[in-house]
Amino acid sequence: MPDLFGRMYVMEIESIDKVFTIGGQIGSFNPAGTAASKKKISQTTYEDFRVSFNIVRTLGKTPDKATFEIYNVVEGKWASVDFKKNKAKLRFHCGYRQIEPDLLFSGQITNYERIPDKLDVITHFTCGDGQDALTKANINKSYNAGMDIATIMDDVIKGIKDEGIEIAGNIKDKLAGIKAESKKADTGLSISGLLSDTLEDLLTPFNKTFTIQDDVLKIVEIGQEIATTIPTLITPETGLIGSPVKTKDGLEFVSLIQPGKFNPGQFVEIISRDFDGKYKIVKSNFVGDTHGNDWYVRGLCI
Repeated sequence: MPDLFGRMYVMEIESIDKVFTIGGQIGSFNPAGTAASKKKISQTTYEDFRVSFNIVRTLGKTPDKATFEIYNVVEGKWASVDFKKNKAKLRFHCGYRQIEPDLLFSGQITNYERIPDKLDVITHFTCGDGQDALTKANINKSYNAGMDIATIMDDVIKGIKDEGIEIAGNIKDKLAGIKAESKKADTGLSISGLLSDTLEDLLTPFNKTFTIQDDVLKIVEIGQEIATTIPTLITPETGLIGSPVKTKDGLEFVSLIQPGKFNPGQFVEIISRDFDGKYKIVKSNFVGDTHGNDWYVRGLCI
């Protein structure tokens, strides 16, 4: 079994033309494709600080929520940055020495404060995944009778992209069937409301839905798993903690964190004393402390 306890992490906070990076156990760790490496912008790097986090993900159309706490970091250059006003992005990568690190969360900072706590000063970030795209971005537009539904859908997706959301590379393939049908609006349309509600209304007749995870818009068939990968094996040898528990909502399990493996819509294969089968995750709660014992995910699956 790989070393699951040699934790590594990097937090990136991107605000307009600045990126603040906080390194983890291995200070030279820098995930490929991070913000500072993609853009020619100012980067400030901080050394290893204690970071704790609590991330809740679901399959709903409300933003996934995350809180991050950084202990005793000196504000320095970010003291003058209004993270909330600038709609700054926070990305948190983590992993282990012998397991390739991956993105655990990416989202928009919705609140920022520094809180004295006994001997520590805690910098507290609250974040929402796809926050404004899901809850604030609107469309107000009229279309003539005969307009292709696919064209209207393209306008909605462009509006979501304008909110800082990346578009999954396979979306063109997902929409190909809709465009092939050349379905047109029977009458003139006047669309007014949230972009997210409008997109859902447009996709439903084609048996499709969407999700935003880590600031990336994905379109899937209704009922389909979001990531068509081999189910993640969960056993005591791969990180299962304790025994899964059957509840009225589904099967709950606790496991050591494996970034990218336990998101809602993905499948897992659980093998324990009482359970042996394939399940779909519908909710996951990641809890961690880089300088403490917590480093686990509590999953609910069906």
